[in-house]
Amino acid sequence: MDKHIQLLIRACKSPNALRRLLKIYSKVYFLGTTKENKKHLVLILSEICDEYCPMNTYELMLARHPENLWKLGLDKEIEAEEDIWLQIFISKIRLSHRDCFTGLTVPARFRGCGYE
Repeated sequence: MDKHIQLLIRACKSPNALRRLLKIYSKVYFLGTTKENKKHLVLILSEICDEYCPMNTYELMLARHPENLWKLGLDKEIEAEEDIWLQIFISKIRLSHRDCFTGLTVPARFRGCGYE
């Protein structure tokens, strides 16, 4: 697992995930418009979900259904498509146990504290 993938996984598990993801994305990849960044970030997060915490088609369609967007804290009339998919993948990564992510190292500040 690459270091930038580990950073993105940790960012998904942080309290303000979207802001941290965009910050990491701009440092690792490039600075573009926010809309372009979000579209590419959706692709990256979907690859992470495919590899480490797969979702079947039913789960994806159920999560994307307009009646279930309130669970992600989204408004179905206002949100852009890439924002909806970002929140779906962020929540999937956030709610997955860290054992699902093989190769994910423990941050340096937690090593030797019994966190491992």
